[in-house]
Amino acid sequence: MVDSHLQQITIISIIVCTFNIKYTISNITESRQILLSMILLSLMVAILASVRPEETPDTLAYYYIYSKSASFLDMNDMIIKLGERYQGIEVFYIVLMGTMKEIGFSFRNELLFFAFTNSFLVQYSSYCLGKECFGGNPNFNKIAALFLSLFAYHYSCIAIRAGFSIGMGMMGIVFLIRSGIHNKLVGVLILYIACLSHSMAILFML
Repeated sequence: MVDSHLQQITIISIIVCTFNIKYTISNITESRQILLSMILLSLMVAILASVRPEETPDTLAYYYIYSKSASFLDMNDMIIKLGERYQGIEVFYIVLMGTMKEIGFSFRNELLFFAFTNSFLVQYSSYCLGKECFGGNPNFNKIAALFLSLFAYHYSCIAIRAGFSIGMGMMGIVFLIRSGIHNKLVGVLILYIACLSHSMAILFML
């Protein structure tokens, strides 16, 4: 069911991109309309991810991580060590998952959170990179079509840890290419967090 829905959304998105179909909301700037579109699309993907059946690849593996995860308070200084693992998982992701569990997030709620975060970070950072490099507002239809075709299903609904690290890595690059030492430092911090979340971030940056 999830496969079918995402395939339909991808096809629709590509059609919208091809014909450059746009909608306009009165009294809202184009930038805010694009932001709203990203939020709605991310929420749609997140809902599909949160109801993924148990037979979907990695679902049981993520539930095992969720059941064994520990919070930040339990990890002491381990969080600052690059390459450190806990229960065989990169340390930042598993303690973030554990902290959310302690707060009261259920397993399905965490799937919803990470799928939304992954989806939004990739779309928003793509938008920001386009704006920083080329100026003006990038075409959201093209961003959405590329996101749904290349990223949405796998990295928001299956390989969630890798998707989280890629999204964080892209956001880190956005800050790095902006002027100002503050932005550079924030970019380095975000990239470090991305690397602590999954080794895919290192490959992605290279």
